[in-house]
Amino acid sequence: RLLEALDEERLAIADALGVKVRTVREHFSLSFHVPIASVSEMNQQMVQKGNDVNGPATADTRYVTEDVPYGLTLIVKLGDMVGIPALLHESGIRVVSAMYGRDFGKENGLLNALNLTGLTPEDIKEADRTGVLRRTGEDL
Repeated sequence: RLLEALDEERLAIADALGVKVRTVREHFSLSFHVPIASVSEMNQQMVQKGNDVNGPATADTRYVTEDVPYGLTLIVKLGDMVGIPALLHESGIRVVSAMYGRDFGKENGLLNALNLTGLTPEDIKEADRTGVLRRTGEDL
């Protein structure tokens, strides 16, 4: 249920930006060749097929050290930009940061370099269309 609730936040933000993205269920279906159902049911189907559904064996995994600072923080930033709080994503960043004794929310140097502050959803949509990221009214 948590993955599905996180996905709802992500999908709402993508929709507000006018971007079509796959759902987590679609991703699981395409990646693991199981019919679309709840994430729990899809995992059960994967187990029945003999797929390994166990997560990483250690806490030092890129699924945390990369996905949290570069995936979750971006979703939170884009949610702020479109006025849709990504509360579960933000909570996840805080919980995982506390678990690891790191501030994953500050480890994404790329977000700082992009300086997304002040960009509008229209600026992001234009960047998606043109490949150029600039603020409304800014000259090339």
